[in-house]
Amino acid sequence: MFAKAEGVHCLTCEGVDILDGSSGSSGSSGSSGSFCKPASHARREIADAVHAQLMTLDYTPHFQPAAPISFELPERLSGLLPEAIDRIFFASSGSETVDSARYSSRVRGATWSSSRCVPFSRIPGACAGVRRGWRS
Repeated sequence: MFAKAEGVHCLTCEGVDILDGSSGSSGSSGSSGSFCKPASHARREIADAVHAQLMTLDYTPHFQPAAPISFELPERLSGLLPEAIDRIFFASSGSETVDSARYSSRVRGATWSSSRCVPFSRIPGACAGVRRGWRS
């Protein structure tokens, strides 16, 4: 069991220092942990930024009255991307991405005929919340 972690190191309850090969800073990508902690452990600047945001506004849904901070990163990214990419949308999961893309296409007038769209999905039961997606 781990008692503490800092940087790319974890400390066991017995005081043994172990290199955490799944934290992002170590360069390892062979573990699912790299998706959970890509910036390594106990980063003061990240904790301070999270704390400041929590004390300002902890959560607001983006599809309802959003907060100005929700638009800061997309605006910064749009300045780095080619001009043809002028819209940025963040989603929490693959299924949310597919659902939102399909909905946005319908709002913009796209039609979804069975002759043009092919459903795709993971193996049923592969993970919680898996939905069917559509590819045109």
